[in-house]
Amino acid sequence: MAHAQGFAASATAERDQADDRVRADRLKADRLKADRVNAGRVNADQWDRATAQDHAARQRATTCVVIRPNAIEQQGLTLTTGVSRETVGSNALCMRLMMLPPGTRGTPHSHKGHESAIWVAMGEAEIWHGPGLCGRTVVHAGDFLYIPPGTPHLPVNRSETKMMVAVMARTDPSERESVVLVDLPPHLDGLFAVPVASAV
Repeated sequence: MAHAQGFAASATAERDQADDRVRADRLKADRLKADRVNAGRVNADQWDRATAQDHAARQRATTCVVIRPNAIEQQGLTLTTGVSRETVGSNALCMRLMMLPPGTRGTPHSHKGHESAIWVAMGEAEIWHGPGLCGRTVVHAGDFLYIPPGTPHLPVNRSETKMMVAVMARTDPSERESVVLVDLPPHLDGLFAVPVASAV
């Protein structure tokens, strides 16, 4: 019984401390607003709009959030919305579901300055990668694939019947990240006959 009472008192104290921090943050924000408005650097309406946007982003970043994905097409792949700066206020992570239909490919590209990791949930894909897309790796359901920053890569689904589905994570939190497109090199000219995937 004493243990339960101690736990309840501890939880109450933690809640009180959190409430105190929130009040202190609000007081600081109010003082900053008054200073900036009085100095003529910003008007009160602009400040209130910016503060509301900041609060919404902080709220998303401090609360667990469920994302119901929508499919979009990028780099010749069907990607879903997922965890990103745009959806949850993520600072260093973007994670999405990627689908590559049978007999299709993506477009060759790289992600400048950002690592990518892929876990294949279903199917398999041939990944051409590296300088000149000279490396070739086949990934199967259950495999993880790491792609270093700036490494060109191109997924190809050679299956005639199986969709390739994977979870993709990247250290760029932006959902519409800056992708660097790469030309298909001469040794992969045969892939021009493989259609670039469109949204499924």
